[in-house]
Amino acid sequence: MVGPYPVDGVATGGIAAVAVALVTALRQFDDIELHVVTTAPRRTASASARLHLVTDSGRWRRVTMYRSERITIARTLGELRPNVVHVQGQNFFAVGGLDAGLPSVVTLHGMLSREASITDRRSSWTERLSKRIRGRFNARFEAMTLRRARDIIVISPFVARTIAGLTNARLHAIPNPIDDAFFGLADAQQDGRLLYAGTLEPRKGLHALIEAMRHLRERGVNAELRIAGADADPRYAASLRAAAARLGDDVRFLGVISQQQLLDEYASAALVVMSSVEETSPMLLQQAMAAGKASVAPAVGGIPDLIEDGVTGRGVAPADPAAFAGAIEEMLRNRAARERIGCAARQVAESMFRASAVAEATREVYRAAAAQ
Repeated sequence: MVGPYPVDGVATGGIAAVAVALVTALRQFDDIELHVVTTAPRRTASASARLHLVTDSGRWRRVTMYRSERITIARTLGELRPNVVHVQGQNFFAVGGLDAGLPSVVTLHGMLSREASITDRRSSWTERLSKRIRGRFNARFEAMTLRRARDIIVISPFVARTIAGLTNARLHAIPNPIDDAFFGLADAQQDGRLLYAGTLEPRKGLHALIEAMRHLRERGVNAELRIAGADADPRYAASLRAAAARLGDDVRFLGVISQQQLLDEYASAALVVMSSVEETSPMLLQQAMAAGKASVAPAVGGIPDLIEDGVTGRGVAPADPAAFAGAIEEMLRNRAARERIGCAARQVAESMFRASAVAEATREVYRAAAAQ
């Protein structure tokens, strides 16, 4: 497995969470000997027999298009000589993995060419410039991956539609896996408690969610928004906190939290919310479905493929705080509807997102790739 992986055990992004859940499930198979190749800063704890660390080249990595990382990933795979290389994501990890010249499978996460243009004036000018540069590099890596890959796992029908005509790879429809712990959560919801878990960056559109909280306060709705996640864009995150300060305790920033804390947050949430401007198949919504929680989310990207409005969640117009506030108020005032939607969402999650089933389907893709 090649891609983002939490060396310290704390997954701070969706791809890392996917990798952890899938690696854990795949290791249950006696016929799979699984190794993980990932990047890490200098002076990180030493690698193990199954975890292979590639040193992050630091500030010059983007200027060189991650040349050092790509070379080291390919060399590490050449030394390991696995039967199949599975890459999570279509950035430099994918190019390095494909450079090894071994049978390979790539799981696409996020459509990088679409995400490249998403910036926000509240970010620093250096971050906006860096984002544009990263976006161009990632779009190039994505194009290279689509051109060279022979087997691609698409986690959403949205991905399949987006890459239609851009690749000759065999496409395998397999959703992201969700850790079993989410399926076993008891409902301990607290009235009015809303949960967002994910990075704090412009693509997540959190200013619209905070503005929705202002609308809810003006309407006299008792609601508390709890935001868990890392500051992926420090200046943007600071602007979020400044906007939320006017709402007092109605908005709380939890920062990066442990897996157990995240599970506790899902259990106590009355509703899971997000306001992204672009998504593929967000882990936040998949985890909410597994936990039996109703959600309110914008109808963008692959979200309409994931939740059915009024059945397994509520879809609203993107970038519309008033619409978010209206849907949230409606759901908070109707516990029976929340429970009905949460139950239906969990049934879908049971049939699609169980890590054991995703791992079994993935193993079949490995066999097909190795036999090609």
